[in-house]
Amino acid sequence: MFREALIETAFPFPAASVAAAREKTLRAGHPATLHPWASRRPLGLCRAILHAQLTRDPGDGAGRTDALARTASLAAYEADQNAELMKSARRDVAGGRRGRPRVVDSFCGSGAIPMQAQALGCDVVAGDINPLAVLLTEAVAGVPARFRLENGPGAAKHGMLVAVKAATEAYAKDAGGTGWIMMDEARVRGRPDLAGLAGQTAAVVARLWVRTVRSPNPAFSDVHVPLLPSFVLSSAPGREVCVRPVVEGRSWRFEVRPERPADEDCKGLRYAKRGLFRCLLSGLPISRDYVRGEIAAGRNGRRLVAIVVDGWDQRHYLTPTAEDEEREQLWNDIPVDAMLPIAADNPALIGPEWGFDRWGRLFDPKPFAHLQSLASHLRIPLAAARDEIPVLREWFRAAVDDHRRYAEGGRGPEAAADAAALYCALALSRSADRATTLCTWDSSARSECIHGTFQHHKTNMAWCYAEGDPGGEGTGSFKSAVRNVFPVVERLGADSRAEVKVRLGTPGRQRLPRRGVVATDPPQLAETSHADTTDFHYPFLRAALRDLFPDLFLTMAAPKLEELAVHPDLHGGAEGAKRFVLDGLGKEFRRLAAIQDPNHPATLLYTLTAADAGAADALPSDLAAWLEKLLDAGWDVRAFWPLRLDRTAGARPLPQALVVVCRKAEPRTAARTRAELGAAARSLASE
Repeated sequence: MFREALIETAFPFPAASVAAAREKTLRAGHPATLHPWASRRPLGLCRAILHAQLTRDPGDGAGRTDALARTASLAAYEADQNAELMKSARRDVAGGRRGRPRVVDSFCGSGAIPMQAQALGCDVVAGDINPLAVLLTEAVAGVPARFRLENGPGAAKHGMLVAVKAATEAYAKDAGGTGWIMMDEARVRGRPDLAGLAGQTAAVVARLWVRTVRSPNPAFSDVHVPLLPSFVLSSAPGREVCVRPVVEGRSWRFEVRPERPADEDCKGLRYAKRGLFRCLLSGLPISRDYVRGEIAAGRNGRRLVAIVVDGWDQRHYLTPTAEDEEREQLWNDIPVDAMLPIAADNPALIGPEWGFDRWGRLFDPKPFAHLQSLASHLRIPLAAARDEIPVLREWFRAAVDDHRRYAEGGRGPEAAADAAALYCALALSRSADRATTLCTWDSSARSECIHGTFQHHKTNMAWCYAEGDPGGEGTGSFKSAVRNVFPVVERLGADSRAEVKVRLGTPGRQRLPRRGVVATDPPQLAETSHADTTDFHYPFLRAALRDLFPDLFLTMAAPKLEELAVHPDLHGGAEGAKRFVLDGLGKEFRRLAAIQDPNHPATLLYTLTAADAGAADALPSDLAAWLEKLLDAGWDVRAFWPLRLDRTAGARPLPQALVVVCRKAEPRTAARTRAELGAAARSLASE
């Protein structure tokens, strides 16, 4: 007989839900800033679940109350910086047993569960079919465990930061950015808001472009007109800025003016009732079908709206000159690699109707050339630059005498250099996310920055887009992305004894340990493909890291055929794709049941869809099919715990996720029936 774990009898899900919702609002130093990933789980929530899963239930009374209080405290994002709390949590997890628990996560995703498992003193075996998921897990869990980056300042952590900073210098010094602009007299004339910048060189934050098509009016059919959705560039109180189109006969230009926007300025040239936009010259509506036809025929273009530069204390917006336009046109002859195709069966991705059938079509020539240059520089081993950088040379001399590379299991200076290159490659891929023609400019007073390509984990058409400079200094640049790495590495922490192994593998065929504690976040039936979005980042990561991590980049694209995600085109339609995901989950559930440690329960996180959460009177069909595969694989479900991951409105918001607690079914013990599970799931809405 086993002794029950805390999570089988009690779990502070209200406090965990509040902490998870709060964590989603945090950015500075959070590992989520390393790289975009669609299905990130709150780190504090994963830490609390693992603590309750690996801690024995003290029974009724003060012991259980204290254990639940620690679990609730661990759900806070900042709890990993509390040394006494983490020490107590590791003591709870150890439980007086010999050896350390080994946590197994075969769907590691962004690495939240492995990261928190090793921080609690557990060995970790993690895997995923997606190369980007493996890189992210290495960055947040593998590297801290390999180099003993314990919480608080330390020699190892300082050395890693030195290596990352040195890599930035080595890789970005020849990037060829065009991130500066001279504020001469012609630019500041008549602009009192720019008087303080006269004679200075200002860093360019972004160049704002608007898409153009031929006028639908036959009288102006030889003139391209803008599709500008808003005239507002900045709505910051006291320093509002608008752009005004100035019509001069059969031509037009833009003029940036520091003035407070009117209500209609937010609509720009939109024509809400009869078309998508209105023609600037004739006022005729421009329909979606007309725009699609112009794009398909190659009769679309672009015009520079404004240039955003950084001042000492605020953003400044410049009217583009004829010289600016001519300078930008010089880049048009540079070829842009078409890259990988965009999945046509993924509703979250932009389709070919707007002219985007391949990821390379999203880039203008200039930012793409800078990204290619940076990726090629990342292939130069950082170890080769150590003699040129004194601080790096001193750190290499003080490091352990181990000359193996990171992919070979090394812990010495060469392996650390590879780890630094990993962080820099993730920063490069993140800067690519802010360098496409789907990026938008946030004019709100709180932001005034570039929004990335995958806002809310999907791609939308941008009529006025913000072009960052990957080789420059401003937001969206490679250097800016690397600066986000420093506070993340500062926060990373690991138990000084934990070992982490991260593997690339296909579900159902990953190499698993002989015994372990399963804690994972398996895919659901409504799961959209991570490989489809990884294809955007994959060419940049492969160009930069294929020599350092060769096993991750054996293919030309992210694996899709065996990914447990909805691919109707690959599996004979929607029903075929659903059956494929269910069959794959069933096989993996059986393999996990075979290695589950009987001394601990397993935990699986299930994210409810809108249809699932709203089905209070019946067991949702997707959840029912998912649980059916779990039970058929030999698991006995012991408990459900509902979670709310966002700050939803309403007096009684519905749960958004379930923690499913289960054990391997004993031969003499009947598993809970489907009817019992259905009743338990239906009761969650009233929690």
